[in-house]
Amino acid sequence: MKITALEEYGLRCLLQLAKEEEKSLVTVSEIAQNEALSNEYVSKIMTMLRRGGLVESVRGVTGGYRLVKPASQITVADISFAVSQPIYDDEFCIGHKGLTTECVHADDVCGVRTVWKAISDRVNETMKNITLAEVLERHKRDLIPGVSKGDEKRAFSH
Repeated sequence: MKITALEEYGLRCLLQLAKEEEKSLVTVSEIAQNEALSNEYVSKIMTMLRRGGLVESVRGVTGGYRLVKPASQITVADISFAVSQPIYDDEFCIGHKGLTTECVHADDVCGVRTVWKAISDRVNETMKNITLAEVLERHKRDLIPGVSKGDEKRAFSH
C-alpha cells in the first residue's frame, strides 16, 4: 500500500486548520506557506476536502477555510476517502481482467480478491480509529524539545 501525495498533503492541510481551530479562518496562502506547497495545489486539496464534507470555505477578503466539526470527530479515514480512492472496492477486478473482457475469476470465489479486501478492511479500520486531534497531539509532542520518541507515553494504540 502506498500513501498518496493527496492523502499526505490533505492530512497536513487539515492539521493546519486543527492547529488554528480557535481562529476563525485559515487562508490557502497561509496553508501553502506553512507546508511549502503552491497555492494552486492547496486550493485543489481544499476543494476536495470541502466536497468531502470536512471543511467549509468563506469567500472574500477575510475568507478562508475552517473545519466543519471538531478535530476529534475527523478521522484519517475521512481525510483519505475525501482525496483518494479506496485501497479496494467492488470495482477492483474490472481493472485487473487481463486480456479478457472480465476477470477469469469473476464467477468463482477468488482467493486473491479476498486477500486484498481483508487488507483493505484492516487498513480502513485503523484509519477510522485515528482522529485528526490525535495526530495533532502527537505532532505537538514530537516538537517538544527533550522528549525522545521512546519517551512517549502512548502511540496510536487503536
